[in-house]
Amino acid sequence: MIGKSNTLWIGMVVLMLAGSSQALTITAPNGGEKIAPGSTYAIIWEGGAGVADVIIAYSIDNGQNWSEVDPPNAGNSGSYDWLVPDADSNQCLIYIVDADNPIDFDLSDDLFTIRGWLYVDDDAPCDPGPGDPDVSDPCEDGSIEHPFDSIQESIDSAQNDDMILVADGTYTGAGNRDIDFKGKAVTLRSLNGPENCIIDCQGTPSEPHRGFWFGSGEGNDSILDGFTITNGYGLIYNLGSIGERSVGGAILCGLSSSPTIIDCIIKSNCAVYGGGIFCVGSSNTTSIRNCIIINNSVNNNGGGIFCWGGCVTINYSTISRNSANGDGGGIRTYRGSNSEIKHCILWDNIAPVGPEIGLHSTNHPSTLTVSYCDVKGGEAAAYVEPGCTLIWGEGNIDADPCFADPEEDDYHLRSQLGRYVPVDPAEFGGQKGLWARDDVTSPCIDAGNPQVNPMNEPMPNGGRVNIGAYGNTEQAGLSEWRIVSDINRDGIVNMLDLAELSADWLWTAPWRE
Repeated sequence: MIGKSNTLWIGMVVLMLAGSSQALTITAPNGGEKIAPGSTYAIIWEGGAGVADVIIAYSIDNGQNWSEVDPPNAGNSGSYDWLVPDADSNQCLIYIVDADNPIDFDLSDDLFTIRGWLYVDDDAPCDPGPGDPDVSDPCEDGSIEHPFDSIQESIDSAQNDDMILVADGTYTGAGNRDIDFKGKAVTLRSLNGPENCIIDCQGTPSEPHRGFWFGSGEGNDSILDGFTITNGYGLIYNLGSIGERSVGGAILCGLSSSPTIIDCIIKSNCAVYGGGIFCVGSSNTTSIRNCIIINNSVNNNGGGIFCWGGCVTINYSTISRNSANGDGGGIRTYRGSNSEIKHCILWDNIAPVGPEIGLHSTNHPSTLTVSYCDVKGGEAAAYVEPGCTLIWGEGNIDADPCFADPEEDDYHLRSQLGRYVPVDPAEFGGQKGLWARDDVTSPCIDAGNPQVNPMNEPMPNGGRVNIGAYGNTEQAGLSEWRIVSDINRDGIVNMLDLAELSADWLWTAPWRE
């Protein structure tokens, strides 16, 4: 234990050496991280040449008191696997010092947080009313033993930077629809992905409900990750000059809000504008990534997504089979929107004009940039009103994406080398997917920007990202590595590949002997 007297001399050393260079330098945790109590976290540092041993300590009260890590660190390996204490604090620091020379030290540059997940489970063992958010576990506190049974309860209890984990199931009723992030920078994530965690809004024209509402200045650090949102009907929202309209069947990103939406399935929702997602202008950029937006409909414009001013970036997503009675069956931009679509598939959307894309508003021109996308009908499938600008960038194609089974909402890409097939983990020993081979390979495989590293796609891949909802993820369709001489598949042909070859030089298979 580092006592009060040691805390004082640490402070004195900090004051004496403020601004001086340090041989030991902490790289993690170095400020801003959120670490779960009871987990094992790698404390990493650099430098300290000639240092035999370092002492590592932590504080949970901004340096007022310090405790040595347990078990004590041995040596100077540059890394220590820290068993994080059972604490709840956003005032945490790490301290590292040469055991033989206390003027060689470093502190975390800024505070980090130790705080556990908040949990949501609508049918947990302690819940007296499984599936009914009105009948709750009297001891519920968001712990894994006593989880909340509604998503809104977890957000209401959360602090900025908290992470909320939602168990598998279908969530309905009050607290599980019309969910409001209330301006909080929290991450709301499902346990096993959108196929297994469903928000059924049960919305109708007479009783409208949507999945989520962002309207309190949320930024990109308000993250929605891994949900299916279905059967939403957009509530009324004041659109100023055109009055109140039903918007955002599944999600509404209101004025000044720009959340991050990842790995969600937005399907079978309705509104007047923006059947799936409606985004009102914001000075920041709303980010939509690795989402499937399908079978949504509107009475007016923007069947899948409606961008009303502001900036929206849609990346690695599939927008298909949405419909509009006006324009922009897939996506519609309006009133000065400056948005971008890249690595996406827009296919089989329906509208009288601009079935895939619509740009509107002569008085407030909008701009949309499309690159490395598969768009049915190509540029001709876009309606561009005078004054608006459609930037048709590099890498766009118009070819059947060869979806696995769109009738069953499976939008993985077919591949002769291997296609991911989702399965129920409970039936396959914890596995979430298997691999199948097809008789065709989608043209959307290896069709992304060649400058993007496909590091998140499984091997073998062609050294280039796929496009669509599963691009640059572990569920991307497989393809052959294109550079045969790149033996270690790191994207460079160099001496490392020669070393790999040399290691097996003159090896002979038994059947060749």
